[in-house]
Amino acid sequence: MDNNLRMKEIVEKTGENKSTVLHYIRMGLLPEPVRTSKNMAYYPEIYIKLINIIRTLQSRFFLPLHAIKRILDFIGQNPTIDRAVHIYELLYKMAYAEPGDPERTYSRKELLQETGMKSGELENLEQLQLLVPFENDMYNNDDLVVAKSLMMVKKNHIPLEGLDFLPDLLGQVAARSSEFRDMSIKGLNDEEEWEITRFLSGNLIGFSNYLVRRFLYRELKKKYKAGPVEAG
Repeated sequence: MDNNLRMKEIVEKTGENKSTVLHYIRMGLLPEPVRTSKNMAYYPEIYIKLINIIRTLQSRFFLPLHAIKRILDFIGQNPTIDRAVHIYELLYKMAYAEPGDPERTYSRKELLQETGMKSGELENLEQLQLLVPFENDMYNNDDLVVAKSLMMVKKNHIPLEGLDFLPDLLGQVAARSSEFRDMSIKGLNDEEEWEITRFLSGNLIGFSNYLVRRFLYRELKKKYKAGPVEAG
């Protein structure tokens, strides 16, 4: 079949064994093959690119397969290592200065140990959507740093519930950013679409952080200029 390969050819071209390839298919990292009979199947040529990407993400970033699947879900019709690494950086790369291994992931139990939180406190942060792990019971250094910061807020007797405006507001920003991206790629081919997507995903976060800092500074300046409010 055109552009499809036998399992033997996939194994020869990638150096991966048959059982591993079948495991990737079962986990959804590779698309389903074309089955012509109970004992015969043909495998898309794209397997070669995808297996190379999986191997690279495992060796370079030590990602578990369910995290790699998340990356592959975003990668589009023209998968490359460059695209995979960019999506990894967008989704998983540490955005804060935290000592230790920047690529480390934490189980729920490990996060509780690292932060000193109780299970109920972690559940409360997730219910408030102030802590949003990428996967159930899997956390990275972004989650660790934010969890520690939120616990410091709590220790200073500042009610975390008062931050409930953030998830709704930033959810709207994310939705509008996605709409802006969709508008920006109309009429573009796959490669042009990818370049615009990469540019926007990398820069919209920076633009947002910049505006939050500037607007917060402006609001605080107004309050300090006005002086303390006298009791009536």
